[in-house]
Amino acid sequence: MFAGGTKVPDLVEEQTQSEYSFPISFGIGVKYYFTDRLALGTGINWTLLSRSFTGSYKTETGKFTHEMHYIGVPLNLYCDVFQRKGLQLYVYAGGKAEKAVSNSWYIYDKSASPICSQKVKGLQWGVDLGFGVEFKVSEHLALYLDPSVDYWFAGSQPKSIRTEKPLLFSFDGGLRIIL
Repeated sequence: MFAGGTKVPDLVEEQTQSEYSFPISFGIGVKYYFTDRLALGTGINWTLLSRSFTGSYKTETGKFTHEMHYIGVPLNLYCDVFQRKGLQLYVYAGGKAEKAVSNSWYIYDKSASPICSQKVKGLQWGVDLGFGVEFKVSEHLALYLDPSVDYWFAGSQPKSIRTEKPLLFSFDGGLRIIL
């Protein structure tokens, strides 16, 4: 069963518990300062969630990999704690909304093509609290790393690490444009 009651495709049967991979996320963002220390940030993120289990599909059995690709938009409030010569430390809080753009099951031992795919309705919502470090590459461009504690609301999303363990530690990184 998917979290929230959505059924797994009728022909995919899970026979073992899932083993989850670390979520991978990259993004590009914009940060706008409205005071000397406070900024509002948004952007776009790509996230890959995957898990594996032994199962069956029609007449095929084997080790399945379930992969979900999400595109998301974060919105965070930042407060600078330390800044010196292109290095900045800050704390932040906010939320994000993500849409699953791919939801596919594979048996890689048999084919690199998906065995089954299914659309996902709705968005997955999350809130986060964290701190970060930003390295300015130029006056308006920076690289960042944002460790945080995230909480994800399952809604009608497919089974994933986020629906099974909604409180997660994450390490987001990417490019940020500074306005």
